[in-house]
Amino acid sequence: MKKIGQFIRENLKGGKACVLVTIISSEGSSPRGAGTNMAVSQNGDCCGTIGGGAVEHRVTGMAKEIMESRRSRAEYFMLNRDDVRNLGMICGGDIRVYLQYIGASEENMKLYEEICWAAESNENRWVVFEIDGEQQCSASILSREGVIYGQTSSSQYLDRLTNLTVGAWNEKGSYYIQPLAVKGQVYIFGGGHIARKLVPILASVDFSCIVYDSMEEFTRLEDFPQAKAVICGDFAQIDQHLSIGRDDYVVIMTRGHAYDYTVLRQVLAKHTLYTGMIGSRSKVKTTNEKLMGDGYTETDIARIHSPIGLAIKADTPAEISISIAAEMIEVRATARQEKQL
Repeated sequence: MKKIGQFIRENLKGGKACVLVTIISSEGSSPRGAGTNMAVSQNGDCCGTIGGGAVEHRVTGMAKEIMESRRSRAEYFMLNRDDVRNLGMICGGDIRVYLQYIGASEENMKLYEEICWAAESNENRWVVFEIDGEQQCSASILSREGVIYGQTSSSQYLDRLTNLTVGAWNEKGSYYIQPLAVKGQVYIFGGGHIARKLVPILASVDFSCIVYDSMEEFTRLEDFPQAKAVICGDFAQIDQHLSIGRDDYVVIMTRGHAYDYTVLRQVLAKHTLYTGMIGSRSKVKTTNEKLMGDGYTETDIARIHSPIGLAIKADTPAEISISIAAEMIEVRATARQEKQL
């Protein structure tokens, strides 16, 4: 939702209307699940995808009709054999989408400024779209504590919020809940070759990254354009610059084993959701022995993902980055499923 929100905001700034397309329900082997978004601008540009193929082509055409009529509507698609073949699916499925007209008004500009701000936060944030019988839509931004922006009546949806909200559609006085941001920052210690490959990969799958190194040559902003922040600081004093919590992810790959260990000892006290440290199996063995000697338990050591990343025989910095990102995606998905249960 972050990139789509930015896309809509920029179009609204230019005086161009948009249509926000959201899958509000799906059954069977549909290409994308409920909660998937794409946006279509007034000049036909698109951001995001609802799965491609014939259905997306039809929806893009419908978006033009929506902008001409300036009226939102819901559409139901039963994927036929041609759709299934075009999408490369084994069997069919059905999806329902809501096409929301977003005019270039000051009110919508303010809303999408707030949506972009909320999506950048390292906090749990949701947007609630309420649709009336005339298919008119109003939106509010919520946290677990209450309504941050919009109509206070939206507080009635607070008990429906979860970390894995994929939406809820009610035919009588319809509403849809869309997650904007889920708490969990990525802290990358070491701004070398792998970090430069890793940050854009993580950013592309909605991780927010902060890069930290003790040398200025490894903390150049131009090397990490997709990072939320790049910090130069002492590896022995990370608490002076960072506030790492239990929902966060840590990747340790500094320029030396001693620095890695210095950071690792500080991070273990945070009980983060994910702590990964790069290194060979011999380095891992040596590190574990040192940790045991320093009073850490086997439970502490078991929380460290090292060697880091999924075992895909990665070799180059780009391949290693992919393996790390894949492991973090798996950890994130597992954590969200557990919270949902």
